[in-house]
Amino acid sequence: MPDNDNVYHVVSLSFGSLSDDIAFSTCDPTRSSISPSITKLPHLRTLFFYRCFSYNPQPIPSFLDRLGSGLQTLVLRKNGHLGSIPHELGNLTSLKVLDLHNNNLNGSIPVSLSWISGLNSLDLSGNQLFGSIPNLTFPVLSVLNLNQNHLSGSKSGGDQRFEEN
Repeated sequence: MPDNDNVYHVVSLSFGSLSDDIAFSTCDPTRSSISPSITKLPHLRTLFFYRCFSYNPQPIPSFLDRLGSGLQTLVLRKNGHLGSIPHELGNLTSLKVLDLHNNNLNGSIPVSLSWISGLNSLDLSGNQLFGSIPNLTFPVLSVLNLNQNHLSGSKSGGDQRFEEN
């Protein structure tokens, strides 16, 4: 995407298989990691990792919050991430989509995620999250998936009510 000086910027990065077809993966799941140098892309709007770390599980890096206010989509799906959801992700206040589906995340849902008031879609399903669902307010949330965790309670978001199964 060019700016006023016709300088082009990286606005989207996608790594891994775009589906469950692993024949055309763009990352090596035995050696991949998320480098802090990714934070030097100030115009990044979309970051997508799918099945990139499954053989080399690692926590979600807390430095991802330094991607700045322009990031709108963060997908870290089926990567085998472990540990807790970093509370720093709440600093990504322009996110519209946060997808952490099917990792090995544990702990509770951080209350800091409520700082992302424009979130449209939140998928934390298929992890090992536990505890009560925090009282979070997402005024425009249309998709909330908390299934396949060990959570209790229910969640209201915007004009809809979401139940944990």
